[in-house]
Amino acid sequence: MLSVDQLIEFEEQTRALIDELENEIGKSEADVAAISPDAAIGRLSRTDAMQQQEMAKAGVRRRQDRINALHEALRRMDDGTYATCIGCREEIEFDRLQLAPELKLCAKCSTAKNG
Repeated sequence: MLSVDQLIEFEEQTRALIDELENEIGKSEADVAAISPDAAIGRLSRTDAMQQQEMAKAGVRRRQDRINALHEALRRMDDGTYATCIGCREEIEFDRLQLAPELKLCAKCSTAKNG
């Protein structure tokens, strides 16, 4: 069972990650902006520019998905279910949560699901 200090640490880490990801999304606004058909884009062809735009959009979607998962982790912290595996109801390993505080599965259940 996580101590109160550990929960506070995870909450701070989770909030910092959310801020960092939101800043990254803000920085990539120009990369995902629509490409004007009459814009002079230099040596890059319009197709290349559109491919780069799609890759940037995918990065924003991944970041937004992680932000949503982190907000869900904060809700689990509030309701007392944080660090409990949704598969087996055992405690999620501390080391796993340090790497990704939004995890909902322990190593065993994660391996079984992906394996």
